[in-house]
Amino acid sequence: MAEEKKTEAVTVKLSDTVKRFVDARYKQEGMESPGEYIRSLIEADRKSAADNFSLLAEALGIKVITDNHGNICQKTASVSE
Repeated sequence: MAEEKKTEAVTVKLSDTVKRFVDARYKQEGMESPGEYIRSLIEADRKSAADNFSLLAEALGIKVITDNHGNICQKTASVSE
């Protein structure tokens, strides 16, 4: 059975200027809604943070295994231990 995705609504207040920007950007990107655009920004930031963490772990000699979403599945001790 496939894992069910749980979602929760979040309300974000934006200035008129930022709201116009978001409205223009989601349309330019071919997305269906402002929410889809904001989710894509969050996912991109999440991936960037996971990539940065992986680089740091590698520099420290720690092996980190992540899933497709950047969640840590397993880590092993430093090779110097």
